[in-house]
Amino acid sequence: MGDARVDRRFTYDSVNTYYLWKTNKFPGETIPLEKDSFDSIESLVANFQSVAARLGVALSECGVEPYTWVKYIGEAADPNATWKFREYVFCSSMIFDGKYLATADKSLPVKIGEFSREIPSDFSIEEYMFTVIGSSELTSDIDVTIQGPSSSFLISVLEDLFITMNGMGIPIRCWDLEFYGDFKLLKSVYINFTKFSTYQKLLLLNYALISYFRSTQQSDPSAKPVLSPLAATIVRKFIDQLHLDKTISLGDTTQLAYDNWLRDAPGGKLNRETFYKSIKTVEDYSKVVEKYMKSANTKKISNNIELEKDPKLKTVENLKSLAFTFFIGIANGNIHRPESYILPSTAVHVVEFEQRKDGMFSDAIPESWFSTNARIGIDKSGFLLSALEQLGYLEHYHPNKGELCSKKGVKYFGRLLRALVQSKLLDKDSLIVGTSNRFNAFRSSSSTECPANIHTLLEDLNKQLNAQNKNTRKNNIVNALGRGANAVKGGVMKTRKHRR
Repeated sequence: MGDARVDRRFTYDSVNTYYLWKTNKFPGETIPLEKDSFDSIESLVANFQSVAARLGVALSECGVEPYTWVKYIGEAADPNATWKFREYVFCSSMIFDGKYLATADKSLPVKIGEFSREIPSDFSIEEYMFTVIGSSELTSDIDVTIQGPSSSFLISVLEDLFITMNGMGIPIRCWDLEFYGDFKLLKSVYINFTKFSTYQKLLLLNYALISYFRSTQQSDPSAKPVLSPLAATIVRKFIDQLHLDKTISLGDTTQLAYDNWLRDAPGGKLNRETFYKSIKTVEDYSKVVEKYMKSANTKKISNNIELEKDPKLKTVENLKSLAFTFFIGIANGNIHRPESYILPSTAVHVVEFEQRKDGMFSDAIPESWFSTNARIGIDKSGFLLSALEQLGYLEHYHPNKGELCSKKGVKYFGRLLRALVQSKLLDKDSLIVGTSNRFNAFRSSSSTECPANIHTLLEDLNKQLNAQNKNTRKNNIVNALGRGANAVKGGVMKTRKHRR
């Protein structure tokens, strides 16, 4: 059997295949999923309570924020049983919602607890799949990507169920179980990052910095934003890599991104309704692309859509605007997803290159704005933005020098290094890159002794990057962004209006 985490349907057979594939990897009793899904939330919760009692799992409250699965399972009497119970709740809930939505009257809203959602007229649960991303360690999150034409609606219903059950004594809020919209369009279409203009890429730096501030928990409007020395170096390197005729001020760039973050999420509070709205906008726009898709072998066909022939979209400026609107629409929504990457290009790096090992084949990069070839999702500057997002997570799990390394956090060190290698700022054979292999071994071992001091390594990495030749000049970020907005016209101007 292949990886059963990928492309699951909301049916008993499909979900059960994932459930058995995953839970059989760990010792202890695996409770079979109920084949006949429950007819009410109350009966579903009663079943969970019964299964918890059978497994000896205490349904304890999360306690004081932050609500983390690592803390929750670390306090469990039987970590394996608690881990399996979480999988049982997750899988049973997916089957429950699948059956509920398959039989729902589309003329009536879906009501779960105190929530009410209108069903899209063309919604059919048979068109949807989910993929569970990441590793399957005891301390791993459950990160779920929902794939389908109206994923924003489906995610809202899934989260409505979880919030309702949490209020009924099933402590899901501290289990690090999160749903995300797909970072692709129409399940398989990538946006050609390589074709974005210099100033469009400069605007994307704003989102990578917001990701960094969110990860490092900076949300005080009375405070100045703070970048670590390495974060500041990565931002400078990104600006240098754009080869602007006038470079921009690091301080102005940082402050502008921080102001945007405070405006979008005052006090750092994320809004799931904002996420749904942003993703729905992207879904509506994506219908423009859908009718042009061809069936193609993605490793042989480089240009597999005919958008260029549409009289309304055939101009370069219109296509550029459409592609960029898609891209930042996804990013706007992802700001409000806890523990998520914000930029779609960062997700391409981690999911397609790092986890699925896809997208690195040697065919030429397509010239089209949209393609089913993963390689178009990112380039050297995109990898640098990914590096900044990885560093934010790394610093989140290592907030002070007293913690040499965190098993949950060190995975981001390897991703950071590989992003810098792909951006051509680090040699793949350098000694520091090899260090990430020691951390990988540490993560999968029972050892509690860190193989290296992550803070010392980050200091060494920063020195290594700064030892390279660089050319930094300063200018005002407002002038640069103003020129960028004029250069790409409609797409950027609409985006700035939308973000207000």
